[in-house]
Amino acid sequence: MINGTKPQSQQESTLLHEIIEALDFNLELKLEYNQISQLKVGLYQVLKDNGIKFE
Repeated sequence: MINGTKPQSQQESTLLHEIIEALDFNLELKLEYNQISQLKVGLYQVLKDNGIKFE
């Protein structure tokens, strides 16, 4: 569960991180933690730059 008391941007970032971890597990990608984190940062930036909201 994502902590609803954290800032919105942190909640959104955490959600993306968890989604990537789930994909990594289910698809057996065997990504390293730093790779998951880098994907999260890149994906989050693309979504924000394009006005995509987490609603």
